[in-house]
Amino acid sequence: MKLSEITYQRPNMDTLQQTLENLCTQFENATNVGTQLEVMHQVNELQLEFSTLAALARIRYDLNSFDTFYEGERAFFGKQTPVFFNYIHGFYRVLLKTPFRHLLEEKLGKRLFQVAEFSTQQNNETSTNIDQELNRLEGEYFKTISQGTVTFQGEKYPLRGLGKFTQSKDTLIRKAAKDAQFDFWASKEKEFHQTFDKMVQLRDKRAQGLGFKSYVEESYHHCDFNGEQVATFNQAVLKYFVPLNQRLYERRLKRMEVDQVYYYDSVKYKNGNPKLRVERAELWANTQKMYTELSPETDVFCQFMLENELLDTEVREGKCPGTYASVLQKYGMPFILANFTGIARNFNSLVHEMGHAFQKRQTYKEGIRQIEYLYPQSDVAEIHAIAMELFTWDWYSPFFKDDTAKFQFSKISGMLNSIVSNCCTEAFQQFIYRNPKASPTERNQKWLELEKVYYPYHTERRLFMATTLI
Repeated sequence: MKLSEITYQRPNMDTLQQTLENLCTQFENATNVGTQLEVMHQVNELQLEFSTLAALARIRYDLNSFDTFYEGERAFFGKQTPVFFNYIHGFYRVLLKTPFRHLLEEKLGKRLFQVAEFSTQQNNETSTNIDQELNRLEGEYFKTISQGTVTFQGEKYPLRGLGKFTQSKDTLIRKAAKDAQFDFWASKEKEFHQTFDKMVQLRDKRAQGLGFKSYVEESYHHCDFNGEQVATFNQAVLKYFVPLNQRLYERRLKRMEVDQVYYYDSVKYKNGNPKLRVERAELWANTQKMYTELSPETDVFCQFMLENELLDTEVREGKCPGTYASVLQKYGMPFILANFTGIARNFNSLVHEMGHAFQKRQTYKEGIRQIEYLYPQSDVAEIHAIAMELFTWDWYSPFFKDDTAKFQFSKISGMLNSIVSNCCTEAFQQFIYRNPKASPTERNQKWLELEKVYYPYHTERRLFMATTLI
C-alpha cells in the first residue's frame, strides 16, 4: 500500500473516550489474566490507530502547508492528542492496580508498567492545557518556516532552496546567499522571540506544576542519565574534543590558504566541498544497490520505501524544511521527509534517516506491536541512525566519485564537530530553562559566551553574531 492510498478519517473523540472507559471497566472486573490481556490488546489497537492518523495528518500537512484541510487536521491533533493521552493515562492507573501484574510482566515485559508509572506521574489537567498551547505555538512556527521564501538573484526559493548557492566556490555568491537567508530570519525575529518566550515559560510552568524545580529536571526525569553525568561528559568534551576541533580548523585554514573564515564560509576545500555526482534517477538506483549489497534485510527495506512513496526529497514552496523520519505504526510504514538541493549533506541526511526508518520497520517486522515498545529514547534512536551512516561507508564512491575521500573526511570531522555543537546547545538549553524569564538580549549574550568556550577559535563568527544579535 502506497502512502497516497492510505485513507484518512478524523477520529471521533467522544467515541474514543466512551470506548476506553468501557475497556477500563472490563479490565477492572476481569477475573483472569487472559481477559486482561484481551482488553490490553484492544487498548493498544486504539493507540496504534490514533497515532497513525496523527502521523498521517502531520506528514500530509508537512508536504504541503498550503493544504487547508490538513492544516485543520494538524491543529485538531495538536489540541486532542493531550486529551487522548489523558484517556490512556486513565487506563494506566487501572493497569497499575491489577493483581495479575507479575503474570502480565512475564507476558509483556516490565517496560510497559514502567511507562505506565512514569506517564501517570507526568500528567494533570494543567499540563494537558499547556501541552495543547505548546502544540498550537509549534504549529504556527512550522507554518511560518514552511511557507517562508527567499528572493535571490531575482528568483524566489523556499528556505531550503539556497543550499547550492551557500556552498558555491564563489565567495560573493556564498555571502549573498547567506545574507538572503539571514534577511528572512531577521524579518521574523520579533515574532520568533515572542513564540520562544511563551514556549519556555509554558514548559517551566508545566514542570513546576508537576513538582519539578524547572523544565531541566523534568527532562532528565525522562532519561536514564542525569545532570551530573551530562556535566562530566561536557567537561571531557571541553578537554579532548574542543582542542581536536581546533586542530581540524587550523588544517582547514591551511588547505584554504586563508587566515580566517567568515560567517558565510561553508566551503572547506579550495576546490570546493564534496558534491553528489549523480542525478536524481541514478541517486535512487545507487541507493537501492547500496542497500541490496549491505544485507538482505536492508535490501527488502529499501525496496519497500521506494515502492510505497515513503521518501519525499524534493524542495518546494510550502513544504516543511529540514529532514525527519516518521512512522505510520498501524502499518509499520516509516516515512522520510527531506529537502535535497544536491549538496553532500543531503546524502548524509538520507542515510541517517534511513537508519531511523530501518529501526521502525524492523521493529514492526519482528512482530512488536505494543506501542510502549515502539519508541526508543532519542539517544538510543540516534544509535540506529549514526550506525547506518557508518555501515554504508564502503558504498560512498558511486555517489561522490572523485569527491569520495573528501566526503569521508568531511563526514568524520563533522561527527566530531557535532559532539561539540550538541554540548554547546545543551549548555544553552540549561541556561534557558533555568532562567525562563531571561530576555532575548540575555539569551543572545549567553550564546556568545558559550561560543567562546566551545569554539574559542571562531573569533570572526562571534564578532558577526555580536553585531547582529546584541
